[in-house]
Amino acid sequence: MSRALNNKSIAVAVLAVLLVVCAAAAWQVWGQRAPVATLPTRLALVIPDGLARDHVHVQAWQDAAAEIGVVLELRTASQLLRAGKPLLDVALIVPDTIHRQMNDLLVAHLQALVQGGTKLMLVHDAGVSDLSGNYHPKKSRMSALAGVDYALYGELASKMAGDHVVWADVDALPALRLPPGKLMRENSDSPLVSTQAPPQAGEELAVVGYHYGRLRYPVYTTRGQFAGQRLLHAKDAGVVAGRRTLGRGEVLFVNLPLGYLKLRTDAFFMHSFLRMFAEDLVQLPLLAAMPSAAGALIMNWHIDSAAAVPAMQMLAGLRVFEQGPYSVHLTAGPDVDIPGDGRGMDLANNATMREWVRRFAERGDEVGSHGGWIHNEFGRLVDVQDHTVSSGMISRNSEAVSKASARPVREYSAPTGNHPAWVTQWLSERGVQAYYFTGDVGMPPTRSFQDG
Repeated sequence: MSRALNNKSIAVAVLAVLLVVCAAAAWQVWGQRAPVATLPTRLALVIPDGLARDHVHVQAWQDAAAEIGVVLELRTASQLLRAGKPLLDVALIVPDTIHRQMNDLLVAHLQALVQGGTKLMLVHDAGVSDLSGNYHPKKSRMSALAGVDYALYGELASKMAGDHVVWADVDALPALRLPPGKLMRENSDSPLVSTQAPPQAGEELAVVGYHYGRLRYPVYTTRGQFAGQRLLHAKDAGVVAGRRTLGRGEVLFVNLPLGYLKLRTDAFFMHSFLRMFAEDLVQLPLLAAMPSAAGALIMNWHIDSAAAVPAMQMLAGLRVFEQGPYSVHLTAGPDVDIPGDGRGMDLANNATMREWVRRFAERGDEVGSHGGWIHNEFGRLVDVQDHTVSSGMISRNSEAVSKASARPVREYSAPTGNHPAWVTQWLSERGVQAYYFTGDVGMPPTRSFQDG
């Protein structure tokens, strides 16, 4: 009996040792092979060594990330190389323009990271040239990551990139959050509106802008069948954007210079793809930009001249002005096209319009200033005439509107959309809190970059 117990004790002890050894071995193997199911918890912008962290391109990316509700860290190329192992807790963005030059070691390291499970957003000209500024003699070294050949210097030389109309695949519209007014059907001359028949599967829709119709964007010509889900394309240049799986990782390839565009008042695609990458691919939680995450629509009325009065009376008959509250901007002078034409609102001497303004203010509408006294002439000249002349016209218009509403002017809009960069700072210094801007069209409110 005692001998049997002793043998059993020895067997239990041996089994326990074996379990510990097996557990240790399993732990060692697990430590060598990172778990595939790990989800990233952070985003990082990969920047070249030596680039100032307050560089305007870096600021533009971090501002955009803050506005969609995520934090965007910075990682230098050398920091990324020193890490040396798959980064499963960080998703990477390699930006255009500022990271155009890249050595072979970093290119290979990025490929290895994605193969090992890292999620990567690859933007336009990132890595298309070496540290000396030379292109690869055939194609971009990043083509294996992108899933399509591009930057085809050997074949196309200086014509490897050009301006092209960008077309959205219908299936990609929800992910990119492209609103109807940002799109145009192939056989149409006007933007798609919500009252028209919705886009059908297989239909192509061009990206458009305010007053400019179909927009042309700088993209690289691509070759080959894209190995993933295409999101945007150019009919004569190939893939403009797409997402694909590579090894254990995933790549969002964006063949658009997102940083370059944002700094020139077209931030839509930077915000759109940044949100898509963070939310859909990386699955990060986003902080809501709105109270209680409840959206709002602001109707901004522009009243340019006396010609608006009959339309306003008709809208009043339809009880439109019982809704709201609204944002209402007025051009107050007596003229529209040239001094003396008499077609303006002439707010100071127009009792009907003064009554309208009083009614707007009493309702709680925000009454703002629409440019500088004479709508069309101001819109034509504001960016070419002396600043003191233009600013004097804005002041004159704002004073007339403020006098009629008995309230300070806190909003401004530019006639014909002509809004030079100096106007923003000038308005801010005078208590204006919001302005209407035709750049960054199709977006929610944003910090707009213009002329640096």
